[in-house]
Amino acid sequence: MTDSFDLTKGEARPADPADHATLETAQVVAMVILLASVAAVMFAATSVTAKRGMQHTNVLTALIVSLIVTTGIIGVVVVFDPPDRVTLPGIALLAAAGLAGDGVGRLSMLSAVDRLGPSIAIPIQTAAYPLIALLGGIVLLSENVTVVHFLGAAAVVAGVWVLLGPNSQGGQPAAASSKRRPRPKWSALVLPVLAGIGFAVSDLFRKSGVKEIPNPAFGAFVAVTTILLLWLTAALVNPRFRRQLRLGPGWGWLVASGACVAVSLLALFAALETGAVSVVGPIVAAQPLAVVFLSWIILRQIEHVTFRMVMGAVLVVAGVILIAVAV
Repeated sequence: MTDSFDLTKGEARPADPADHATLETAQVVAMVILLASVAAVMFAATSVTAKRGMQHTNVLTALIVSLIVTTGIIGVVVVFDPPDRVTLPGIALLAAAGLAGDGVGRLSMLSAVDRLGPSIAIPIQTAAYPLIALLGGIVLLSENVTVVHFLGAAAVVAGVWVLLGPNSQGGQPAAASSKRRPRPKWSALVLPVLAGIGFAVSDLFRKSGVKEIPNPAFGAFVAVTTILLLWLTAALVNPRFRRQLRLGPGWGWLVASGACVAVSLLALFAALETGAVSVVGPIVAAQPLAVVFLSWIILRQIEHVTFRMVMGAVLVVAGVILIAVAV
């Protein structure tokens, strides 16, 4: 530790350890914010690239391709950083996380993105879990509702209404922007909600599993490998299912989607290892804003991003963050 120079006395004085500790804390916080931001952008890129790749194929093909890529990338990380110990209960919990998140959650997310477009599906998915948790706490646990809770819920509802309400437009190519898009069916709106719940349940299993096996990369590897093996087994034993699997001209976008999932999971876990959930959560919850921006860049010929979509995403993100910080 170096000395500092006291200008008032013209002599060197020992550096204050508190100043050094404060600097280290600031650096850690900055790194956590950076990692959480990377996770949010990569989660957003996952849905946008998947939408681009599904133009010439189907949801099941997109799911399996992305799972293969995700498993491969995370597997390489695990090879260089293997867990110190492995327990059967930990494997079971992590496998359950894969069934809920990479099975129900990711399949529902891809289906929602395919039918609704990422600019509508992802904000609803992001809002689903905190809003349901808030309503469940009020009805089942008689929890108190603060003004911040109320404002957050109101912002979420307003955002969803802006996205789906009367005269809402978007989801079609820019050349056809003068035509009103068909209103999404209510059955399709269940998909992003189901995705949000699936990812939330997966997080609960994964947190318990990582306590048993304290290696987040290994936890993600077990989760994605579990559901990948199930889908591949289904393809082997069911000819009808196997015939649905086909790669289209945009298969490279599906590879990119799987790579984005891997990077987002690794960045998220790295952020949570050193940062508080109260810091990481709201940043990751801002991914709908990145979805709208990336959709405007990558999906111009597929999805026409409107000002209404932007405002809906902003309201949903604001509401989710308010609910998250109102503890």
